[in-house]
Amino acid sequence: MSEPVDKEKLAQKCYFTTIRPKTDIKDECTEALKKLFKKDKRVLQFAMVVEKQSKGVPCTHHVHAYVQYDQPIQLATVKKNIKKTVGKIHGPELDGSQFYCMLKTNCCYTYKDYLGKYPDTVNIHGDDFDSDLFEKHLPDEEMQAMLQAAVVVRPITTMWANHEEKWREFSPNDLSCASCYRYLTHRFYIAKDMDPVPDPRKLQQLVAGIFRYTHKLCNASRQQTAFMEALDQEIEDQVCMTTATVKEEFHGKKRPRCTASSTT
Repeated sequence: MSEPVDKEKLAQKCYFTTIRPKTDIKDECTEALKKLFKKDKRVLQFAMVVEKQSKGVPCTHHVHAYVQYDQPIQLATVKKNIKKTVGKIHGPELDGSQFYCMLKTNCCYTYKDYLGKYPDTVNIHGDDFDSDLFEKHLPDEEMQAMLQAAVVVRPITTMWANHEEKWREFSPNDLSCASCYRYLTHRFYIAKDMDPVPDPRKLQQLVAGIFRYTHKLCNASRQQTAFMEALDQEIEDQVCMTTATVKEEFHGKKRPRCTASSTT
């Protein structure tokens, strides 16, 4: 059994966060984040941009930010402060969106200049950001190994996380159940980087799983329930059509014995 991790030793100075709401990030939110970082006397410097593209394709406007502290800070503390600030502006009851925004905050291992990535990226703060100073305080290889070893990653969680990432890339502005179905169809038959799921009901379960994981749902929403009911009806229609075809084709003949291959 591995020894318990001393979380104090894992505290870092350099962090990175991506904030992607359902709708375009509001100016009110970026101003609140600037106020949060400026008010925290432990923050040595920070840089923040609003990006309007993803892989060269227009998408909802979202934030990328680097934050450097003058002392080691626990990741949980950084996450809590950012989530609390963003949650006051973006969410189902605040901006009309159906789901909460995606927040990804973590220790930073490398620095990337987001301003030079796309010409329409907006610099919110960080004209005087010292990237050399930031990189100087990034964790070394030994510390990176310790940080990665401390993360408990279950294979099933990794699978859902990979689906979420690829689905967001495929359809950044539409994360509905129908969009998830189209995403899987694309991977099955166009990208061909995933084996098709021939069983309609198993496909339905996969769509539901990805949808719930992405939107952090414990119970099915009305939209999801309606979609699943419609998919159930489609499956039943397909079964009825197949049965009718078989009866017509073998009318007056001895019906062949069904096999697993004939039902897929």
